[in-house]
Amino acid sequence: MLHHISAIKKEDREVLFDQTLEFLWKYSHCQAIRLNLFHIKNAETGDTKADPEIKAILKLKKFKWKTVVNDTATGYRYEILEVQNTTF
Repeated sequence: MLHHISAIKKEDREVLFDQTLEFLWKYSHCQAIRLNLFHIKNAETGDTKADPEIKAILKLKKFKWKTVVNDTATGYRYEILEVQNTTF
């Protein structure tokens, strides 16, 4: 289970996703990858939503929206996205 990936430079995020997916498909032998995309509060607008740039990258990588979770115990809100392994 992978809990977190991050990039120092914002422009490296797509490459990091490519490398992570390549590694997972090669070594995990799984049929699908699920990802929790947490919503964050925008300090300027006060809106709480997922990062639109990351959502765009995930869409390019063929991730599909599955559901949204509102965890009242922690106050977290996140979307669950999934991509299927097409080599099976």
